[in-house]
Order: sequence, then C-alpha cells, then structure tokens
Amino acid sequence: MTSYIDNNLLPDEKVIHRGHRHWIVFGWPIAWVFISLIFVLRLGLMEKVFLLPLFIALVTGFDAFIDYTQSELAVTNRRIMLKMGWLSRSSMEIALENIASINVEQSLGGRFLGYGTLTFNDVGSARSPYKNISDPFAFRKAALDQLTNVGK
Repeated sequence: MTSYIDNNLLPDEKVIHRGHRHWIVFGWPIAWVFISLIFVLRLGLMEKVFLLPLFIALVTGFDAFIDYTQSELAVTNRRIMLKMGWLSRSSMEIALENIASINVEQSLGGRFLGYGTLTFNDVGSARSPYKNISDPFAFRKAALDQLTNVGK
C-alpha cells in the first residue's frame, strides 16, 4: 500500500525529508497498563475494577497506534505535506514559497525525548499546530534548506 504523500506527488516532485509521530503518543496507554498492574499486584483487586483501566488502555492504545501509523509528514522540493488520521483525515499542503515561518515548541520532556510541536505559518495566516512530532528541528531544517533553494 502506497502512502498518501507518495500518491499525491506532483510531476518532477521528490521527497527530501520524511517526518513521523514520536512514540510518546503511546504514553497514556502505557500509563493505563501500569494503573491496571497496580490494581492487580499492589491492591489485590482482580475483579471488575481491574477491567476498567485495562479497557481504557486498549482503547487509547488502539487510537495511539492508528495515530502513529497513519500520520505522514514530508518536505518535498516544492512543498510541505502533512496527513493526520485514518477514518477522519486532516491534511495540509503548503507551497514552500508561501511559508513565512516554521515554529517549533518543546516541553522539557520533549527536549529530553526528542519530540515537539510544529506550527507552519504561511503568508497571511497561521496554521494549526502538529503535536508529538519526532525530531521537529530536523524537519524544520529540511524545510528551511528547501526554502532557500526555491527560485534557484
């Protein structure tokens, strides 16, 4: 199965850099698994109380898996392309010559673990932030490198 980005490349357009979601999107499901284990091992609750956090872990884990595997980010020689979601899809494509700035925000945890939020601003308007992106500074650098090549 080919990706959204590969299916939507223009003639003579090539992918320069691909980004992806960070594994931190699995943080809440992992936390719910630990809560389930605490209920069973520490509190000795093996009945229905144990099932609720385990169910929450499964639901949030499935959602995180879909988010992680179905999100695509790329810098091409002409534009930036992003696609998030599976059943409910959100995509953004912005021509490199229309980019005014690319902002990166990182929390303390994001700095240690290597993830952050990317916000693309084009001429005249701001875009939505894209959260939990792995190595956001590498993605921004690749985009800015291509931006300097536009028009050459």
